Amino acid sequence: MKRLDASSPPGSGRQRILVVLVAGIGDFVLATPAIRAIAGGFPDAEVTFLTTPQAADLARPCPCFREVVTFDLRAYRPGERGAGWAGWRRFRELTADLRSRRFALAVNLYRVATWAGAARMALLLSRVGAARTAGRWSRGRGVIFDVRSADRVHETEAMLALADALGCPPQDPAPELWIPDASHRAAAGCLAAAGIDGSAPYVVLHAGSNKPEARLPDETAAGIIRGIRRATHAPVLVTGAPSEAAATERLCARIGSGARSLAGRTDLLELAAILEGARAAVTVDSGPMHLAAAVGTPLVVLFGPGDPHRFGPRGRAGQVTVLQGRRHPHDPARWHTDIPVHEVVEATLSRVRGPRAPVTD
Repeated sequence: MKRLDASSPPGSGRQRILVVLVAGIGDFVLATPAIRAIAGGFPDAEVTFLTTPQAADLARPCPCFREVVTFDLRAYRPGERGAGWAGWRRFRELTADLRSRRFALAVNLYRVATWAGAARMALLLSRVGAARTAGRWSRGRGVIFDVRSADRVHETEAMLALADALGCPPQDPAPELWIPDASHRAAAGCLAAAGIDGSAPYVVLHAGSNKPEARLPDETAAGIIRGIRRATHAPVLVTGAPSEAAATERLCARIGSGARSLAGRTDLLELAAILEGARAAVTVDSGPMHLAAAVGTPLVVLFGPGDPHRFGPRGRAGQVTVLQGRRHPHDPARWHTDIPVHEVVEATLSRVRGPRAPVTD
């Protein structure tokens, strides 16, 4: 694979680098070790980050970036998701603006999943006009890049391999989030409004996901909440997206005073701050799963029907327990039936009673 030596980077002076990650919030969290490595390998560069609107709020506080620019690369295809030609016009305007910045290097962190995706990425990079490009091999679809890294199984390892191919060896493979003070204050206000003392122990349950097949059935979620409440008497905060607020309120009403719904009441950074203060969190495969891992929360994950070896959470040693069914781990309808509620509760109690994973600055 081609390598780019960080000791002699392209261009000179305050060179400009474009880092592209057209993916979701969990993918951004998994990318943070590679982002830190690239920023550390090019300490004098101005880094612009191109990402989706969903991940932008998490990216903006990151000190590695001079600027965060948002665009959904998939939306410029006429007719897709209602974007039509307006999406194409937005794409042309965006790429014209990026081209004017004369990037020395453009790095695409995410895998190229299809040949159609390779064509779209090649079009993006050709319009941006960076002096050099870099990306993952992606089973041959990465032939469009000048600098390519070998494929790895887990997303974090794959992105770190790309950083290494650029001459930027990683110093720390753990994910990280940068939470502003304003978000911590807003999170404290949200807890107070829900009648929760933020200084006392609480547990977070996140049972929803933007992948319908990964969501936890209400009956299972209720059983987990009741089990945690019986064993700890700590309040359980049930989080979720705004679209899940009504269902989450109904779930908490079934439990009674020990459960509180925070669904739809926080933005992503405020949710991360709430997770950071939790004594433990229980989640399914979701963006908040990765948020909890990044802020050092003791975490129990009910993972299905995806593959945790590719997209599982990364945290500090001893921080994360991943539970996966043994008989139907990848069955969208039955994966959760293989994970007994008492096993989830026991794993959560071990996290509540155990030491919290240290998070380094």
